[in-house]
Amino acid sequence: MGARGAAAILAWAAALGAVAWAVVLLALDPAHVLARLSLPFAPQAALAGGIAVLAGALARRRAPMLLGGGIALGLLLALPPALGPGLGLGPGPVGGEEVRVVTFSHRTANRDHGATARLIAPAGAPPPDLILLQEVGDPAGLLAALGALYGPGARVHVCREGAQMAISRWPLDGPLPGSRGHFVLCALESPWGRITVASAHIPKALRAAAPQAVSMIHLIGALEAAGGPRIVGADFNAPPGAPAVRAMEGLGIDAFAAAGWGWGPTFPGPAWKGLGLPGLIRIDYLFVDPTFAPRAARVLRGASGSDHRPVAAMIAPTGG
Repeated sequence: MGARGAAAILAWAAALGAVAWAVVLLALDPAHVLARLSLPFAPQAALAGGIAVLAGALARRRAPMLLGGGIALGLLLALPPALGPGLGLGPGPVGGEEVRVVTFSHRTANRDHGATARLIAPAGAPPPDLILLQEVGDPAGLLAALGALYGPGARVHVCREGAQMAISRWPLDGPLPGSRGHFVLCALESPWGRITVASAHIPKALRAAAPQAVSMIHLIGALEAAGGPRIVGADFNAPPGAPAVRAMEGLGIDAFAAAGWGWGPTFPGPAWKGLGLPGLIRIDYLFVDPTFAPRAARVLRGASGSDHRPVAAMIAPTGG
């Protein structure tokens, strides 16, 4: 087999792979096709289409070029702006003050708390001012590991409802009225005043679309009732552009979309099925009130016992 034959095989394999990805995307949720096309699986399909175009050009095979190129172009055009690089950093900070926030779906069975602490605050790095955790199965053990980040004798404040938890160096009041098993609502007494913070774990839409919608109604209703500036860390089990995420966009700024870079996949994490796969999809979010400007945001990568990856952001009060 010559080089042209090998290129032809690669072209057809990539083109058919792109078609398969696109079919999977459309089959996931036919009622929300455009929302599902925002899955970060779409770039993989678009990449496969691009490979088909290049290999087809080398093999001088027009059919895989047209098929793969059409899939790639269609998927890229369907991607919402929220998936692009975030450059809108907003107004500058007031007085040079910034708040470090991390949200992490910890996984109920995860007991590797030392790895979690090292991932959230590597050696020499200051600990976050606010940590929002979901699916915590061993609150006492995790609190001991994370509390040690703040130094001997430091007081760490905790607010918890079920498996959802908030930890801060600043006083936390809660759970506030409206908190439920899938989210905890707390009042954070920050240097800039009282902030409503929430840590939420929303069920998977692919398994139970109605419960996901109901959970979002409860969460948004509780946030609106609590009032004030808000910071929400959540495992929404939904990609950018999905109904659950769009609902939150009416209450705050997606920190990664505003100040991150790239696709920011948070799932699967290193512990998913023990396979150590790279992240493929962004389903974990940090939403902040417009009175805070996201200055930087990124997905933290490293060993942990979770099937998700944390999202960290630096936000600054705007004085608004």
